[in-house]
Amino acid sequence: MAKLADIMADYERRMMYVARETCNEQSTETAARTPVDTGLLRSSWTPALNRIDGSNSGGDPGAVTTVMQAGDTYTYANNQPYAPRIEYEAWSMQAPYGMMWITVAKFTATATKYANRVKHGV
Repeated sequence: MAKLADIMADYERRMMYVARETCNEQSTETAARTPVDTGLLRSSWTPALNRIDGSNSGGDPGAVTTVMQAGDTYTYANNQPYAPRIEYEAWSMQAPYGMMWITVAKFTATATKYANRVKHGV
């Protein structure tokens, strides 16, 4: 019989898989929905843990989610001054419905997809 500590460790490992993969996919989709003129807006999406990184330095969401632990808060921010106009005011024909809010609307479906993979051992 498995020890309680082993069961809890396995549960946390599975839970973190779902959290990491969901955050990574949501970030990747948001960047893919970001319109490109010069590429500055798309490259300015910046992932971080436990803080909002306003540097617009970009970065790989996978590199950040890999080190994410239970209790961490994941953020994906873009502080380009025209980002809100594109997100909320249909300022771009390439993204007339925004970038992030469409992706966030799919959050539950994305998390469920990864939870089902864990549940069914896929």
